[in-house]
This record gives sequence, C-alpha cells and structure tokens, in this order.
Amino acid sequence: SALVIYMVKILNRKLLARGKIFSINSIELLFPNGKKVHHEYMDSANGSGRRSVIIVPIDKNGNILLVELYCTGVNKREVMCPTGLVDKGETTLQAAKRECQEEIGYLPKKLVHLGTVETAPGYSTHSTEIYLGTNLVSSKLQGDEPEELKVIRTKFKNIPTLIKKRKLQYATSIAALLMAEKKLKISK
Repeated sequence: SALVIYMVKILNRKLLARGKIFSINSIELLFPNGKKVHHEYMDSANGSGRRSVIIVPIDKNGNILLVELYCTGVNKREVMCPTGLVDKGETTLQAAKRECQEEIGYLPKKLVHLGTVETAPGYSTHSTEIYLGTNLVSSKLQGDEPEELKVIRTKFKNIPTLIKKRKLQYATSIAALLMAEKKLKISK
C-alpha cells in the first residue's frame, strides 16, 4: 500500500503569553480538506527545545524508589518516579543522574534509555525521555524543590493499587513504570 502524506499548513502563529518554563501560543492551521482551525498550545520549552527526563530507579532488592511531592497543577501531593527538566548544556543522561541524586539521594550507575513519550501532543510540545536506573549508590545533591521529598520504596506488583487509590496519577510515571517492568521481564 502507498504511504499517504497528510500535511497541515501553518497559516499563522502568535505568542499569547510567556512564563518561566512554558509559553502559550495561538496557531491557525489549514487542513488538506480546506478547513481552517485555530488552536492554542503550550510550548513547554519556550522555543528552546528543552525536554525532561523521568527515571525508574530500582534498588538491589528490586524495589522501585518513588517520590511524593506537591504538584501545583492539581493542587495535591502525588507519588511519581523521579523527574525533571534537562538543564541548559546537560544531556538527558546527565539530567537523569542529577534528578535521581536530588530527589531520591541515589546515583544510578547504570541507566538504560527506554524511549520517549509526548505527554499531551494535542496541546503541548513537551517530550520526556524515559530511563531505567539500576546499580544505585548513595549520593545526595541539593535540588530545587521547596520541601524535603518523601521517598517511597515499592514493588511493581503494588503499582496498580497505588493507581487505584489515586496516589500515583502522573501518566508519564505510569508509562515509564510499564516500560521498565517490560524491559526487566525481557532481560530475565
């Protein structure tokens, strides 16, 4: 079968607002069928191409190290994998190591890239690199969080319960945990 290329033409793009970590843009699109639409989207990197990382750290006993922290967008505490933005001049691998040290107090000596996810492609440019972190050694760095983060050790079998109890709701963490569990089962 032939590959069909479906091109949407950008007619106009306008910056509506700019914050520290994202901007909001308006865009006018022309679809191949002649329909014009206006959308708004978040540029999570403010045009810089800045991404984020999320890490599934596993200790020598097979425990996943998650963090509990306050999330402004939903105004509640959430349990999630260590995650954060890639700083300017940093690789995603360096960011993954730093975020683990800041959030859980461990440096993963081994990091395996599991893939990339787009968190909300319908209205955001944001993408996140997913890593599996193992061979953890104690190493604490000062992070940018306004509070001490609570580290939660758990097993993969407990993840569905955390989701059901609405403790773990961050979809990127859930995707990362599924990818890590699959990778570990394949590796055994």
